[in-house]
Amino acid sequence: MKAEYVNPFVAATGQTLREVLGISVRRGEPDALAELTTHEQVNIAIGITGDVQGMLIVGMSVLTADRLASQITQQQIVTFDQVAAQTVAELSNRIADHAIIALEDQGYTCDATPPTVIRGKNVKMDTMGVATLKLPFDLGEHGEVTIALSLGERLGGMLKAS
Repeated sequence: MKAEYVNPFVAATGQTLREVLGISVRRGEPDALAELTTHEQVNIAIGITGDVQGMLIVGMSVLTADRLASQITQQQIVTFDQVAAQTVAELSNRIADHAIIALEDQGYTCDATPPTVIRGKNVKMDTMGVATLKLPFDLGEHGEVTIALSLGERLGGMLKAS
């Protein structure tokens, strides 16, 4: 997968988490994966369409989702509910939006599908042979958020694994 596709999502994730939560964020080491699979209890899947196509999954534990939603909404959330789901979905959507703006600055035309909340680990998604990269972000006392990316370039109507 090309760094020019990945870097906007990495930067957007760190920037969005810092801006929205007002906390420091430490990026962990990337891990190449054989397939795109949900790795956390709460996963937000966002499709990327256009010149660059594929999938972004933002994953976290239920506890982290509740903590993030509590911080963002300024209300105590202790059970992952509709408010928590909508809040972390919108946070993930902001990450995708920031990344798409950066991709467009590089000359790619892209869009994002609405976020889908997937509860549970080990949900496999077919990426049509496109590489997958997983990257954790340490949020200190809030927990950890991971992003998984599977992105390729659309050439002549076909998705090209990069």
